[in-house]
Amino acid sequence: MALRRLTILAALFFVTGLLHAQTATNLTVSSVTASWLDLSSSARVEGLGEAFVAVADDVNTMGVNPAGLGRINDPQLSLTHNSYVQGSDIEQGVGSVPLGPGSLAFGLTYANFGKVQQYTVVGGAPVEAGYYVPSDWEMELGYGFVLVPDLYAGLSGKFLIDNTYINQVTGWAGDAGLLWTPKNTGLGFGLSALNIGSLSGAAIPTEIRGGASYLFDVKNEKSDHQTLLISLDALARTQDFTSNREAIGLEYWYHDHLALRMGQQLMDTTGLSGWSGFSIGVGLKIEKIQIDYTFATRGDLGNFNLVSLVSGF
Repeated sequence: MALRRLTILAALFFVTGLLHAQTATNLTVSSVTASWLDLSSSARVEGLGEAFVAVADDVNTMGVNPAGLGRINDPQLSLTHNSYVQGSDIEQGVGSVPLGPGSLAFGLTYANFGKVQQYTVVGGAPVEAGYYVPSDWEMELGYGFVLVPDLYAGLSGKFLIDNTYINQVTGWAGDAGLLWTPKNTGLGFGLSALNIGSLSGAAIPTEIRGGASYLFDVKNEKSDHQTLLISLDALARTQDFTSNREAIGLEYWYHDHLALRMGQQLMDTTGLSGWSGFSIGVGLKIEKIQIDYTFATRGDLGNFNLVSLVSGF
């Protein structure tokens, strides 16, 4: 059993290494707009360092790999508050209902990026002229379904609204994904393409994600059930394949009621100092209600907190 687990873990690192080999480093910050589309969809996703493309087992998978919606057998609702850096707040609601061989999901996200000071020029000198609040909206509809046993596919479409002081721009985007969960192995393999589209003709952070996960029993006794999930992801932007990010996440469940999570993203932090990309979180599940909390770091930009409530019906 120990040899089997070591072999599986080695395979996970090998898969992530292959994905990493396809990417380079550094993406110019100004090369895309609507970078808020990169933000995590829930506290659990962020707690795993965003290494979720091959986990994809709750309604928040729509923002990472819509194929995971095909695994959801009951209605679910998720509400997330993200107290992001620099006074920003992101609110998200996602719900799903079983439909045919899969599940239909819908989501609404509102992002408020805090007050921005305005200035005018009077007599050649800048003068304060109040504030404005940049904000964004995202409305999403997705469907995930079973292709063949253990293999899932999914698609989603989203309408984007970006409000700035100057004007309001809109756009459309779509996601697509595949998920393979070989029976009785604890393994998962995921691949997704996210944010395929544009915002008023400008490029958005279109990206490809691939990864693998492994869930195994630490203890499988009736009186002492414990599991450990290990997940690895690699991500690359498609504009010129010059940006990459890898992530690893760990999730430990005790008696299916208490979860401890930790994640680390390996990202380009050029220009930033301090620890960035690290996350740690906890989850509490009672019956069909789960509450998750995550604390995450972004170096000089600051730290942020996410709280999610996920409920089944």
